[in-house]
Amino acid sequence: MHLVDDRSGLDDLVDRAQRGERRAAASLYQQFHAPIFRQAYMLVQDADVAHDITQEAFARALVRLDAYEPARAAFTTWMHGFVINLAREHWRHRQRRVRLVDRLKGATQRDAPDLEARLGIQEGLDALSAALARLPESQREAVVLVDLQQLSPDEAAARLGTTAGNVRVRAHRGRKRLRALLDDGGVP
Repeated sequence: MHLVDDRSGLDDLVDRAQRGERRAAASLYQQFHAPIFRQAYMLVQDADVAHDITQEAFARALVRLDAYEPARAAFTTWMHGFVINLAREHWRHRQRRVRLVDRLKGATQRDAPDLEARLGIQEGLDALSAALARLPESQREAVVLVDLQQLSPDEAAARLGTTAGNVRVRAHRGRKRLRALLDDGGVP
């Protein structure tokens, strides 16, 4: 695949990709994959996450390629915008997960006060995170909304499209399952 070195050649390649030419889109991917990956890696410092961000950036760019305007920004600048936004999403999700695990730890300690005594703090956080991931989706959603985000059952029910009573049942079952997973050491 031929790499484009000049701006007019790049604009032509982008124009052909915008018209749906698959080879042009593949050429854009080939040419910009490495620099996009490098930027993603520098932002997140994790090769697996950087690969995911790179793939998602190209997927989003291809879907929105008709919105690219060469007069407003260089193609590389436009692509890097996707990378930056995806890295921000990654960090927001990661921070949210840490906060949720911390809240879950507090909620679980209310139910099982000796948890921290049985597990080291980091091991406890890891175990809680793994246990939360193993809950059925409906229970995990209820536990997250009620115990971690501290919504009322009515507020959680509105978000989940169910009744407050159903949310209470799901949250109760989720807490019970969390305790069982943590007590039995049934989490990796």
